[in-house]
Amino acid sequence: MNSIQFLVSTLIITLTISNSLAGEVITSFVDEDDDHYIIRVDMRINAEIDDVYRHLADLKNIHKLNDTIVSSIVKYSKDKKHEVEVSTSGCVLFFCTEQVQYQRVTELDNGYIMIHLDPTKSDFVSGQILWQVFAENNQTRVVFAADFEPDFWIPPLIGPWILTDIFLKESQETINELEKLAQASKRARLIKSRLIKQGKLRSLR
Repeated sequence: MNSIQFLVSTLIITLTISNSLAGEVITSFVDEDDDHYIIRVDMRINAEIDDVYRHLADLKNIHKLNDTIVSSIVKYSKDKKHEVEVSTSGCVLFFCTEQVQYQRVTELDNGYIMIHLDPTKSDFVSGQILWQVFAENNQTRVVFAADFEPDFWIPPLIGPWILTDIFLKESQETINELEKLAQASKRARLIKSRLIKQGKLRSLR
């Protein structure tokens, strides 16, 4: 295979994966009750479960999952327990928020990741997040469930409506970006495998 043929085959790999269906929303809602914001987003994405979980558990790089995440700093990590400080910033209409979430993360079995917010170090009175990923028909289901009680000023009347919109939009965007990163990992593996088979990997280093 010459260089042009290799470039064409690489382009085909890239386009095939890039043109895969975007995340399919199965369930998506947010509700406000007594200052608590309850969120649930259930999506089916076209990516391999191992890639999805790896990016989701890559805590020092979770800012790659959403543009509103300014930084993610791992403060502690041992085995399957971690602590990470996540800073976010975003605006909807006239309402802008800057938030800090100090997350205590536990990787559970069977694709579950549980997160508790430390209220003494966060801009939330309380907060729990549960991620679940599992394989389904050569795709991956990603379920995000959360209960937040903010500890920052929210404009009366219209504020809760705006905040529910923010939470829902950003949750869906995060899962869609998770799909893109997981697909990019698969694409990189396929290209690397092809290079190794053709003995060209060493020449590129």
